[in-house]
Amino acid sequence: MRTKYLKTLNKNGQLFYQLEHPKFHAEISQFGGQLISFKDESGVEWIWLSSSAKLDGSAPIRGGAPICWPWFGPAQDNSLPQHGYARRLPWQLLDCEGDDERVRIRFSCQLDQAPIDLSNLSLIIEYVLGDDITINLHTENLTEKTLNLSQAIHTYFNISDIYQCKLIGFEQINYEDKLASKSGVHKHPLSISYPVDRVYLDAIEKIEICTDESHFVVSGSGYDSVVLWNPWKEGAEAMGDFDNDGFAHMICVEMANTQGLQVGSHDSHTLTQQIKRI
Repeated sequence: MRTKYLKTLNKNGQLFYQLEHPKFHAEISQFGGQLISFKDESGVEWIWLSSSAKLDGSAPIRGGAPICWPWFGPAQDNSLPQHGYARRLPWQLLDCEGDDERVRIRFSCQLDQAPIDLSNLSLIIEYVLGDDITINLHTENLTEKTLNLSQAIHTYFNISDIYQCKLIGFEQINYEDKLASKSGVHKHPLSISYPVDRVYLDAIEKIEICTDESHFVVSGSGYDSVVLWNPWKEGAEAMGDFDNDGFAHMICVEMANTQGLQVGSHDSHTLTQQIKRI
């Protein structure tokens, strides 16, 4: 079933789903099944997308809310890509329904197009969009044995100025710093003035991203870690699909499973991230 709010658009040989609703405008790429834009009824963009992002299906899209799955970070086999295949594959629209309050839209990842055999798994993403954003990533194990996975909803938040940004909720949470190869803990709200790539080793109940112009509240379920990332100036300049000054207008806050997610035989798991703006 399709709703009156949904239309499709072809750009650069790729299919995009646009949702025009009284409360929001959103865009989802078929490639990666990825939310790449969400503007609320006042026209404020919540999601950062690099103006240099490749939108032709040749590479993962830089920005939006990429899905890292069935592994997060580097694979055990160096020949396999960083962050898995979900953000590199086409997704099939399953259904879309809505009313004047919200729209629910679901996609299934076309795993048969991966260069490795993923027939032991099923992956569905559900977006519930209205006054806020809810992303549900549903994994099903189709085999007779327990499978080990890792994953993340790699959301790029659009912020006015990283230098004025405060992050609340990370205090007293142990983290692993992937850049400095060390661990630590914060005592106070966090400000960013340097490259950061950290995994916070707990399911933080509520995270606040605060700037002068926006205040996001991030929560979720089904996760054991929260990843925080900003490449800073030098890192941005080193990536061809990342705007040189883009680091100043984004922060990645990711609900993730990094500590050994096990999905039992014919069982399933749902990772959820919810975003509100207050």
